[in-house]
Amino acid sequence: YKKKSVELEDHANDRTSDTSASVDNRVTRKSKPEAKKETSSENERKKIEEEKYQKLYLKIDEFLLIQENDKCLVMNLDSNLKKAENEIQFLKEQLQKKEENGAKQQEEDNLKKLTNIVKKQNEKIDDQNKEMMKLKNMIEINKLREKTNVSMTKNNGKNKSEINFQEDKVIEINSA
Repeated sequence: YKKKSVELEDHANDRTSDTSASVDNRVTRKSKPEAKKETSSENERKKIEEEKYQKLYLKIDEFLLIQENDKCLVMNLDSNLKKAENEIQFLKEQLQKKEENGAKQQEEDNLKKLTNIVKKQNEKIDDQNKEMMKLKNMIEINKLREKTNVSMTKNNGKNKSEINFQEDKVIEINSA
C-alpha cells in the first residue's frame, strides 16, 4: 500500500506538471496578477487534493491494519478451536475408557454376587439332602421298630437275646 501511495503521488505530480505547462502558456497570454491568482488557486487545489490523498492513504492504512488484526484474530480462534476439538476428542476417549472399565468392574461384581448365591444355594441343597437322609433313616427306624414290635408280639415266647440283637441293629442304622 506504500507503493500505491507513491504511484498515486507520481500520477498527481504528472498531472500537475501538465497543468503547470498549460498554466505557463496561459501566463504568457494573461497578465501577471491573473497568473498569480491562478497559480495560487492551483496550489490550493493541489494542497486540497494532496490532503485528500493523505486522508485516503491513512484510511487505507487503518483498513489494512484492521484487516491484519482480524486475520490474526481469526487465526488465533482457529488455533483455539483446533485445540478445543483435540481436547474434546481426548476427553471422549477417556470417558469411553472409564465407561468400559466401569462396565467390566460391574460385570465382575455381578459375577462374584452370582457365584456367592450359587454357593449358598448349593449349601442349602446339601443341608436339605442331609435332612432328607435323616428323615429316611427315621422312617426306616420306625419301620424296623414296628416290625420288631409285631414280631415281639408274635414271638413273645422267643428268647430275649434275639430281640436285643434286633435292637442293636436298629441302633447301628440310626447312628449311620
